[in-house]
Amino acid sequence: MPLPPPEVDALDWLQVWAVGRYALRLTDADLAGLTFAEFAALAEQHRQTVRAADQRAALVASVLAQSNGIDRTIDDFMPKTEHERAMERYAAMMNQLAAWQGKAARHRRAQN
Repeated sequence: MPLPPPEVDALDWLQVWAVGRYALRLTDADLAGLTFAEFAALAEQHRQTVRAADQRAALVASVLAQSNGIDRTIDDFMPKTEHERAMERYAAMMNQLAAWQGKAARHRRAQN
């Protein structure tokens, strides 16, 4: 039976503070005055801004690649999200497990 995919941990207060201060450039007073809904809205807006910048850079990279005869799309140059990286690790782990099971089955058949 396959394992469930890894869950992304909820933000703890220190992570909220770090994102608020570093990424959102909020003062401690500004951060303390926000509701969680307001913080989440600001964090989502920041995420979308970063994603748009990543897409512009990926577009330039894909155009350069294509102009040099390399078949690449914008998606090839987009950074992966933490969820995508976790799912890739999970898939690699499941593939390794399947390979081990196949090797063990072949070994059992060879012994019989």
